[in-house]
Parts: sequence; C-alpha cells; structure tokens
Amino acid sequence: MTDAPWPLPLDWHWSTFSNVARVASDLVDPALYPDAPHIAPNHIESASGRLLPFRTIAADGVTSPKHRFSAGQVLYSKIRPYLAKVIVAGFDGLCSADMYPIATNLDPRFLKWWMLTPEFTRRAAGQQARTVLPKINRRALDKLPVPVPPEGVQRRLADIVEDHMSRLEAATHAVTQCISRIALLERAIIDDVFVRRADEEGWPVVSLGDIASSERRSITDGPFGSNLTSAHYTDAGARVVRLQNIGDGVFREADAFISLDHYRSLIAHDVRPGDLVLASLGDQLPRAAVVPDLGGPAIVKADCIRIRPRPDVDPMWAVYACRSSRAKRWAAAHVHGVGRQRLGMKGIKDIPLPLPESSTLRDEVVRSLTAQSYELSRLRSELSVIATRREVLQRSLLSAAFSGRLTGRVGDMNQVEEMAGV
Repeated sequence: MTDAPWPLPLDWHWSTFSNVARVASDLVDPALYPDAPHIAPNHIESASGRLLPFRTIAADGVTSPKHRFSAGQVLYSKIRPYLAKVIVAGFDGLCSADMYPIATNLDPRFLKWWMLTPEFTRRAAGQQARTVLPKINRRALDKLPVPVPPEGVQRRLADIVEDHMSRLEAATHAVTQCISRIALLERAIIDDVFVRRADEEGWPVVSLGDIASSERRSITDGPFGSNLTSAHYTDAGARVVRLQNIGDGVFREADAFISLDHYRSLIAHDVRPGDLVLASLGDQLPRAAVVPDLGGPAIVKADCIRIRPRPDVDPMWAVYACRSSRAKRWAAAHVHGVGRQRLGMKGIKDIPLPLPESSTLRDEVVRSLTAQSYELSRLRSELSVIATRREVLQRSLLSAAFSGRLTGRVGDMNQVEEMAGV
C-alpha cells in the first residue's frame, strides 16, 4: 500500500483493514436472547482495551436490534472513534448497533492493540463522518492501514504488550490507591482538630453566618434569572465566580467575564480577595474556598454564596471546618431537592462552626493545617505526574510494538522510555 505510516521489519508488510478483517454484521432481535451479555460503548474503557461491568439483554431492557458477536471477535465502538474503545470478546453475546463486531484472520489481540495505538486512533478520528455525533463508517474503516507481521510474531507481540501493560496497570493502581489514601489522611488531620479537639476542649459552636462582618450585604448569593445570562458574558471585564471555581478547600481559576457596565449594576454581589465562597449546589457540600486576588473586580454567580468574614476570623478557619466529616454529615442531613444536592442560603448560614475564643489559637491551627495541606498537595501533584507518565509510556509502548522494536527482553522499557522522552 502507498500510505505506509512508517517503515517495518523486512518480514512485515502494510495492509488495509479490509484485507485482514471484516465487520461481521449480524443484527438480531434481542428478545430472542434475554440472557445474553449486552455490550455497549459505555461498557468499554477508553484507550485501555478494558471491559467494564455490564449486564444482560433482559436486565438492560434492550428492545432494538443488536449485533450478535462470538468469543474471539474484536468489538469496536464506531461512535466517537477518538475515544478508542475496543476489546477482544471473551464470550458470545450481543453488542450495540453503535459497535462493529469484527472477525479477523490476524491474532485478534494483535489487531486490538493496533486499534488502540495513537496512529490508528488519529486516522480513525480523521475519517469520522459527522460532527454532532462523530462516527466512522465501514468504508472509511476498511481503508485504514494495518501492519502485518508473520503469525507467530503477532502472538508473540500480543503477549509482550499485555505483559508490559499489566505492569503499567499495576503501577497505576498503586498510584490511585496512594492518592485515595492522601484524601483520607487529609480528612483525618482536619477531623483531629474540628471534631476530636473541638469536643475535648469544649470549643463554642456558632453558625457560619455568625462570622460574617457587620458590613451591609456581607452575605449574598449570586444574581439569578435574567440578571445574568450567557448573553452577558464577554472576553474581558469583571470576573464571575461560578460553581466550577469552588473546589473542596481550593479556589480554581475564574475564567468567565461580564462587562464592567453590567458588573456595576450587580455590585451588591461583588467578590473581594479574602471572601469566603461556598457552593450551594452539587456534591461534597459544604464546599468552600477563599477568593484570592483576581486582579480586578468580580461578582459571585447563581448557586454560590459569598460570605465576607469579620476581621478577627481567618476565612481559612471556616474552609477547614467545612471540610470536616462533622460538617459534611450536617450538610447531608439538611440538603434538599431532587437529583443534585442543594443547600440554600439559610442552610449555609446555619452550618455549625466550632470557634474557640482565642484568635491566637485559631491562627496557630490554620498555619499548621495549611502547612500539612501544602505537603499533601505537593505529594498528590507528584503522583499525578506519575499517572500522566503512565499514559505517555503506554502510547510509546504501542508505537514500539507496531514498528517491530519490542523483543520481550528487559531492555524493552528502556527503549520505550527513550521514545516517550521520560
């Protein structure tokens, strides 16, 4: 073929998808297969080749025609090909009409891993036929290139890739566990202060609204309805603090703006550095953060509450208190609404807040918690870098495999790391 992505070993050659595989279309009535496994695109993890939990045809209440597939066939999601969802079926069943069951004369594992490479995914995504719901049709799929080594090499390479992938997966699992444990440790550190110590020392409890300054409109929610719509957003002006900017203890960059003229009409909802902002909708309630210097004027949007603390209370005290298990349990007992949890203005103002009288004690606690939180955040960032490195290594591993550079020896990963630049 003329469109060869890269040179191959002498005993390999480039072919087209249609020469080595075919879509084994076999649409059937699902009512005839109530106990058959049902596989849809959402049952396949993106870019990993991993099958996620699934149910039977009857359990999913399937009524429209589905493709019948057999063990050993490759299942490929034709919807959003850039997601690279592909597995080798280990059993017979029915799959969504949004998937292609593929029969091949290659080792099916070899073909699966090729279809998970960045090169195949890039080409498949480039052939997608629609923009609203991108998909790749059979004609486009049939034209895509496939490297073809001897049969024994196909099996050998599939074994080598799967061995390396299992090691990467084990490392990723360990990193994920470490990140989860950091979250548990951070909660335990906060609870040691705001639950155990607060109880042992008998700290007075006030409501969150009690720490607001005496300034007029020291507590406000965001403008609703026609006061702030998508038509008011601009490329510059006053920033808008929204739900997505409020993490659980972390303020995320505010990148939405409204015009200064509109800001002046909503000045009662303004936000200043040092203000406490809380999400009134979503998960992890109460979710609070302190507003940093945003470099200019800002307002708080709907579903957010702004509290301007009095001068003697560090807003970070309230943030840490809101992250304690006691505050989370209190919020869970007072949320309302169907679907997403909501904790309105009154609910947020009523959040119980342990508040010892000594400002010196409060300042010491905030300094200690901030220092520990910084170290845990640094560790979490380092682990996230490792997780990202795994993704880069996987891409390079597949590129090495399908250019004939994997041998199954110990030195393979050195070559892969060199290709990945890590």
